Amino acid sequence: LKEWPLERVRVELRHEQGPDGLVIDRRIELVGDLDEAQRERLLAIAGRCPLHRALTGPVEVRSALA
Repeated sequence: LKEWPLERVRVELRHEQGPDGLVIDRRIELVGDLDEAQRERLLAIAGRCPLHRALTGPVEVRSALA
């Protein structure tokens, strides 16, 4: 990945309430001379990031007063 010609990444999120809960649309803009295989690989990596996994899996929220 370090040798790939990726110049910039821009992520845009939009959310709305759907009939079954919150829906988040994520649009990822990859700037650089990447081939389709590289673009698909980066999309797959984005799907495994910690935030994505937290939002798509069971979530436990703990609250405490400071």
